[in-house]
Formats: sequence, C-alpha cells, structure tokens
Amino acid sequence: MLRFLAHFALIAALTTTPAFAKAQSRDDGSNKPNNQQSDQSSDQKKQPGSQSQSDKQSASDKQSDDSSSSSSSSASGAAQELQQADQQKNYNPLPAEQDVDVGTFYMHKGDLDAAIARFQDAIQLKENYAKPRLLLAQIYEKKHDNVNAVKYYKEYLQVYPHAPDAKKVQEKIEKLSGR
Repeated sequence: MLRFLAHFALIAALTTTPAFAKAQSRDDGSNKPNNQQSDQSSDQKKQPGSQSQSDKQSASDKQSDDSSSSSSSSASGAAQELQQADQQKNYNPLPAEQDVDVGTFYMHKGDLDAAIARFQDAIQLKENYAKPRLLLAQIYEKKHDNVNAVKYYKEYLQVYPHAPDAKKVQEKIEKLSGR
C-alpha cells in the first residue's frame, strides 16, 4: 500500500513540475489555433520582412529547453529531494480513512488485534484523526486493557474537544480510571 502511495505521489509531483506544464502548453498551443495566432499571421502578411512574435517565442523556448536539458541531470536529484520532503509534509487523508474502514471491518469480524494495527496506521497517516482513537479506546476497553483505553479516550478528547459524545467519553475515562 505504501509502495502504491509513493508511486502515486511521484506521478503527481512530476505532472506538476514547470517543465511538464511548459510541454503541455506547447502541445495544446500547436493543436488548437487561437485568435492571437491568426492575428499574428495577418500581421506577418503586412510586414513580410519581420519575424512574428510566435516565431520569437519558439526560438526562445528552444534555447531554454537546450539549457534546461544540460542542467536537468543535476536538478533531478534536487527535485527528488524536494518531492520526498513534500511527501512527508503533505498527507493524503484517504488512506487513513481506508484504514479506519478496514479496521472497523476487522473489529466487527472479531479480529481485534488486526483492527488495532489498522487504527494505529490511520493515526500515523493522519495525526489529528479522532475516529481511530475512539475505536482504539473501545477495543482496549473490550480487551479489559483499561490503561490503553483511558489513554486513547483522552487522546480522542484532545483531538476533538467539542465532540458530541465528550461527556460520555469523560464519564468512561473516570469509570475506567477508578477501577
């Protein structure tokens, strides 16, 4: 799953680079004539000895492409480092939600240890996610592990202090701590 996410993030990062956008805009411009290009061609007819603006732009694009290809090998290492840093900073909430869904399935199936692992994965993927904490607390309560149950109930209230069930959770914390 992590390998797939890393692959997906790499594709997303590569398609958002300036070089890719430049190539896309060049492809789009050659396939779709616009009014500016037709205006420029009519200007060219009026002044046969002058270069059009699109010809000048193409020449400057070619020069920048040539210079960027020589520096692309050194820049690719730096780009990879930036992508790795961005992957660590930015998270995708979908895998965390999927972990909660799978963990809930395991929980209903009765495989509490597998559910615990999935809920912990969800917390690692999305640190401020309250739902897996509540579910972990409920699992630990079922397993009669009051210390961990109280720990996750408290974390749930820290992440989601205005939860609709905050009063009930606080009562559970007091009840489990009192035993």
